Amino acid sequence: MFFQESIKLGEQLGDQEHLAKVYTAMGQTLLAHENLEEAVIQLIKGFEIDKNLKNETGLTIVTSDLTRALLKLGRLDEARMYCEKALVIAPNHPTLLNLAHHLTPSPRQNTKPILKRCPGSQAQPGNHR
Repeated sequence: MFFQESIKLGEQLGDQEHLAKVYTAMGQTLLAHENLEEAVIQLIKGFEIDKNLKNETGLTIVTSDLTRALLKLGRLDEARMYCEKALVIAPNHPTLLNLAHHLTPSPRQNTKPILKRCPGSQAQPGNHR
């Protein structure tokens, strides 16, 4: 894979911005091929470097992809955590604010029905005998 050579070069040069881009691109490629677990691993590497560099643009790109991969894996809490970490660096970035809004459950999503219908029951809520 060309990514490995690019990572090796970035490490030799000590170019953290380059490494963040390569890890993010590798994660995006893996995500596109539905290799979700490996995509998350690579995207987290890119995320951490961009966070340390306080690179708002890179952080916005990688956070969107990372949260999408985590959501596909059913890891909502982790997706929220990474979004929150990105917002510490870029608190007013519209893309991150929008992403945080979509990751926050509405109060209605947390409610459970008060009355459950029993299988085969003809009773309707409010139809008491």
